[in-house]
Amino acid sequence: SLAVAGVAGLGLTLLLSVVVRSREKGSLLAVGFIMLFVSYGHVYDQIEGVSLGGVMIGRHRYLLAVWGLAALAWTASLIRRRGAPRGLSAGLQAAGVALVAMPLLTIGRHWWSGMATARGAGHGRIEVSGLVSGAEEEYPDIFYIILDGYGRSDVLRDLYGVDNTEFLEFLESRGFYVAEESASNYSQTVLSLASSLNMRYLDDEAQQEGPRSANIDRLDDEIAHSLVRGTLATLGYRFVAFETGYAHTEVPDADLYFVPQYYAFEDKVSLFTALRLNEFESLLLDTTMVKAAEEYFSRVQQEVRQLTDFLYQKHRTRVLFTLESLPEIAAMPGHYFVFAHVISPHPPFVFGALGEEIVNTEPYSLRDHSCCTRDVYRKLYADQLTYVTLLVERTVDEILAQSAGKAIVILQADHGPGSGIIPQSPLESDVRERLSILNAYRVPEEARRMLYGTITPVNTFRLILSSCFGYDLDLLPDESYFSPPGRPYFLTRATGDVRVRE
Repeated sequence: SLAVAGVAGLGLTLLLSVVVRSREKGSLLAVGFIMLFVSYGHVYDQIEGVSLGGVMIGRHRYLLAVWGLAALAWTASLIRRRGAPRGLSAGLQAAGVALVAMPLLTIGRHWWSGMATARGAGHGRIEVSGLVSGAEEEYPDIFYIILDGYGRSDVLRDLYGVDNTEFLEFLESRGFYVAEESASNYSQTVLSLASSLNMRYLDDEAQQEGPRSANIDRLDDEIAHSLVRGTLATLGYRFVAFETGYAHTEVPDADLYFVPQYYAFEDKVSLFTALRLNEFESLLLDTTMVKAAEEYFSRVQQEVRQLTDFLYQKHRTRVLFTLESLPEIAAMPGHYFVFAHVISPHPPFVFGALGEEIVNTEPYSLRDHSCCTRDVYRKLYADQLTYVTLLVERTVDEILAQSAGKAIVILQADHGPGSGIIPQSPLESDVRERLSILNAYRVPEEARRMLYGTITPVNTFRLILSSCFGYDLDLLPDESYFSPPGRPYFLTRATGDVRVRE
């Protein structure tokens, strides 16, 4: 997007400079036109549906007229001048430098923080010692399946009107222990997974970053090269990961990295959508005058809608592909530690209760609190959870069949659903909903005897490594912390707020 914007801006500047026969005036004209183009969507979002004196002014026809008049006024004011307004030009140049410098400083700070973390990190190396019991060839495959946002049964019943008792009974009939009072340790995905995969709380990271920091990039390495991955690697395990569509949980350097083929529907979309724009680029497009073109020009409207559908279809494909691929790994020779982050039933909502496609008209996003109203969220979440639950049941049965029932399977949410997240007043958010999770274990009997109803993810691999592989690891206290969107390290202890209510 930076390259496209730069080339387009330079081309427009050169063209206008030739037309008006002045480099300075051409540059200023280009600046004005670009500012109008990229600001249109932001302004329209603020006035959409607004009425003034009984007249609906929040419509494209009125805003386009205002933008057109502004463009004409800007052009006329520059053309009629005999010389270029050098003071204005210098001021705009200074503003441009400042606007570029601010994001570059932020990027640089995050880059340096990531480099410092990498230099000082000990990930991928054993930090615990112990005697491994059993022969290596008898080690079971370990499937760590994260069902993003899958809530605890009492929350699903109370807030969503969903009774998943049959699913829990299905799991128990397949040898799972369901921790019916479990909660996540953290309310955000990256914190939760960095904690569970490294078997510790993130107190050091929170202290180093501070409560105002939004930098979670440093946790990427803690997820990708976790203590659990390194420990199991010394036991001969190969690490398996999947493309998730969420950069913080993608691990391309895994021993086996699975990426779905999108060709099944790529031939149905246009060249415009085949550019495979990501979430940022999709949102960027929606803030420009393309928003107006979407309404007034049917062809562009079709292109933009196909772009939206393309991103949601990719997400749908990733979910299906991951769950369908897991049994294939169970059938492969050797032993594997499989990390499968399935972003569902978490938004975006792409499955109906029967698996039908959901039509989405908003720009693609993985955020909880921006997808829809609370009532719509709960309806779509309940439907998507219903279908995802069916997919998981099939996957579990196939994994057990392919592994002859020997695989360790962990079905765990990173956090609960988010209909009660309130971005404007985050501390008033529904903490119980956000932290209450599905947490189910199919483990050997020696591990099963150590499980208990309130176990949290930070103790998952402490328990497995201790009971199944002979490591001497004590369990940690089960604590839960909530942090608002955008401030991951602004942590509030919420352990007492996540109890099951009768």
